[in-house]
Amino acid sequence: MDEMTKVRELRSQAPRPDAIRLAAGRRQLTEAAEGGARARRLNTPHLRLGWRLAAVGAAATVTAAAVLSAQLVDGGEGVRTAPVAAMSQSYAVALGSPADTLRDAAATAERAKDPRPHDGQWVFTETSRVNATDGERPGLVDHSSWSRYDNPSMEGGKAGDDHSPRETYRFLNSLPEDPAKVRAKARAFYPKADGETRAQHDFRALTLLTDAYPAPPKGRAAAFRAMAAIPGLKADSVKDILGRDAIALSLGDKAQGDLRGQYLYDPRTWVSSGSRHIAVTDNPGGEGGPEDHWKAGDVIISEAQESRVLVDDKGDTGR
Repeated sequence: MDEMTKVRELRSQAPRPDAIRLAAGRRQLTEAAEGGARARRLNTPHLRLGWRLAAVGAAATVTAAAVLSAQLVDGGEGVRTAPVAAMSQSYAVALGSPADTLRDAAATAERAKDPRPHDGQWVFTETSRVNATDGERPGLVDHSSWSRYDNPSMEGGKAGDDHSPRETYRFLNSLPEDPAKVRAKARAFYPKADGETRAQHDFRALTLLTDAYPAPPKGRAAAFRAMAAIPGLKADSVKDILGRDAIALSLGDKAQGDLRGQYLYDPRTWVSSGSRHIAVTDNPGGEGGPEDHWKAGDVIISEAQESRVLVDDKGDTGR
């Protein structure tokens, strides 16, 4: 496959905020695209954002916005054409032990206030996204959406391995304290993808759970503690596309394909704040524009979650 063909394929398959699982559909990196309305995967050989964001390598990378987009009811999109300096190089400062970092995350998550959601509510989400391979939409793309908290069509296995916010909230509330048992339950809740190793499966499932909103504090804390035992985890201090500080979690330094996925969290609250995908090899490109050229370390796709809030009515922004 020549360079231009590869770039066109990457661009055409890149998830859109209103059609992915932001994750977090989900922000995923895997070796073969596994499409579908509820969770799109981008081949690089793989990217499945869920915004929600999938596990890095042969597994799928999850992203936060994508997790909710599977339950999207309505939304709007706008483009900001201002240049985005943060999209050039993947600024990162290595932190200490990932296990220690995640134990701190668990302690922080446990102190959060329980949102105590109820049936009839909606989750309002605002995100910003940049795709460096998209020459037609070069700036920040803003997106907002509403998804039902209680969505029977996304429960009881009706939507495969996608779950409504209500079903995920209840699952998190049921997690035990034992990290090994948490990992086992998470793998059952999000079944294994083709080609995933145990570590990749654990990472994908647990990042989806830590990205969940609304979420009981005890459940998110249990998910962070369970993640701390996954081998090969890496934690970095980075800047997102809005210039905010973030902690980036990834599974090792290598990825199968062109991109490596990272899940971003607010360093003070450990609330999920987005995702990004970084080139692992140079691509000199062909005869195309600047979007066809990148270097190893460049941020290719990045999403920032600006807000997520429970509201009583679709169309309400909580303001």
